Amino acid sequence: MIIPRLCKSVAGLMVVLSSIGVWLIGGTAQAHVLPTTTIELDVHAAEIDAALTIPLSDLEAASGIDLGSGGQSEVYAHSSELLDYLEDHFAPTALDGRPWAVTFDELTVGSSEDLGTGIYGTLTTTAHLVPPAGADERSFDLGYDAVIHRVVTHVVMVTVRSDWSTGTIDSGREIGTVGVDSVTGDITPLTVRLDDGSAWQGFVSMVSLGITHIREGTDHQLFLLTLLLPAPLLVAARRWGGPARPVVAVRKIAAITLAFTVGHSVTLALGTIGFPVPQQTVEVLIAISILVAAVHAIVPIFVGREALIAGMFGLVHGLAFSATLTELDLTGGQLAVSLLGFNIGIELMQLAVVAVVLPPLIVLARTRIYQPVRVTAAVLAAAAAVGWVFDRAGFPNIVADVADRLADVTPYIVATLWIAAVAVAALLVRGRVVGTAGPDAFATPLDRSHNRATLRPILQELLAAKPASEWFDIVTEARLPCAPINDVRGGIEFAERIGLEPVVAVGDGEESLPGVRNLVDTQQRTRLKDGLFDVVVEASGGQCTDFAAEQSDVLEQQVVLDVDEVVTHPALSG
Repeated sequence: MIIPRLCKSVAGLMVVLSSIGVWLIGGTAQAHVLPTTTIELDVHAAEIDAALTIPLSDLEAASGIDLGSGGQSEVYAHSSELLDYLEDHFAPTALDGRPWAVTFDELTVGSSEDLGTGIYGTLTTTAHLVPPAGADERSFDLGYDAVIHRVVTHVVMVTVRSDWSTGTIDSGREIGTVGVDSVTGDITPLTVRLDDGSAWQGFVSMVSLGITHIREGTDHQLFLLTLLLPAPLLVAARRWGGPARPVVAVRKIAAITLAFTVGHSVTLALGTIGFPVPQQTVEVLIAISILVAAVHAIVPIFVGREALIAGMFGLVHGLAFSATLTELDLTGGQLAVSLLGFNIGIELMQLAVVAVVLPPLIVLARTRIYQPVRVTAAVLAAAAAVGWVFDRAGFPNIVADVADRLADVTPYIVATLWIAAVAVAALLVRGRVVGTAGPDAFATPLDRSHNRATLRPILQELLAAKPASEWFDIVTEARLPCAPINDVRGGIEFAERIGLEPVVAVGDGEESLPGVRNLVDTQQRTRLKDGLFDVVVEASGGQCTDFAAEQSDVLEQQVVLDVDEVVTHPALSG
């Protein structure tokens, strides 16, 4: 009785130990992930590219080819044997059994890392798969059994990396695996059936790609934002002066954006169809473009030529954009549609940036705080640009590393701008903001008037407060530096600076302004081209200089008169 009981106990213990052993072995096998082969498919209109990454150790064991240390020289020495092996074990066929044509690119050695196995050497190459005439290129048998025909634990993971017609771009979507069935010992075949696509899906994906490219492209964003900084301002005496009217700022930035679009569209097309692009040089030039824009935001260096400069730098940025489409290896109709969609995506994102950033800048430009904000932002942009120049020339630095992460804080910067702009706008409406016109006291009802009929009697009364000769004497003695006076606030500031009550005037030109006609003779009025645009007259030393602010979006000198011949006054369009 004792022996049978002992036997039963031993048998039970063995079952328990066996179960624990199986569990431990199974758990260990599951945790220890072996290196796998990956096949990433790039689906094109007439062929499929398959990017293969094969673990070298398993390839050597399965093929019987001695690769020594597994370096590039050993692989190169045995390249023909390795290619023969791959051709024997990669034979895709159409669903009707007809073989696809397969060619391989050069074999290269790389490395991969896995949590279970650590770093291991790999063989990489790209196989070009071309279906037979009339076959469906989106449905076929993969016909791959390299390595797994000998190494039964090996697995091949197959993914679709890109498929233009379904809008798949760099996704890595898994579509199946190839391996040995643990029960039957057979290699499980993989039939690839790709979803049907359309040109519309491809187009939409390219629009999305263009949007993403600008959204994630810190350098492109910074270039555009830096160009926006001086957009709400006019120029006087070779420096940034008072605020331009919103319509002027919008018109200026529209011209800049259009020129940039034309520039990058040209080189985007050229680069995509095969124009050689020196990538490092292009990246350095992009950083330089940001530096130039930053300097211009501090002190005007190409006044009136912003659109031309934007177009020239657009040519450089377009070459960088083209690298994204070149990687997709598109041809024919897909390439044409992609160029259009990608460009539209870029423009949509650029317009979104302008629409979000320009309004608060226009509001803030009417206050004294805008100058330090503009200069600080421009200096930071210049610092980032210099960091990128060195980094992209081969000299890594912490400034470039920080600049690369600017896109992460852009939403917070924009939110801060809007909060400040809303606060300033509220104060402007209440007449309590310290703006370009001076202290709160000068935010008068006149400053908040926007209607010509309302302004005219007020302005006439102000102008008639002193005789014309007295105005002449005061202006002559003031010898004011040039400063734009093209709105009511500017007029109030001007008067305050020379110690007078505000003197402002409204009309089509000087000859129609009360109190001024007798100071400008007929010949001089003709030279001033009155009636074509709003006139801004400024005092500079012993001269009065007449500028046109509206015709070219900048203060462009039209005629210089002796101060003895004209009284200085700010003009206003109402």
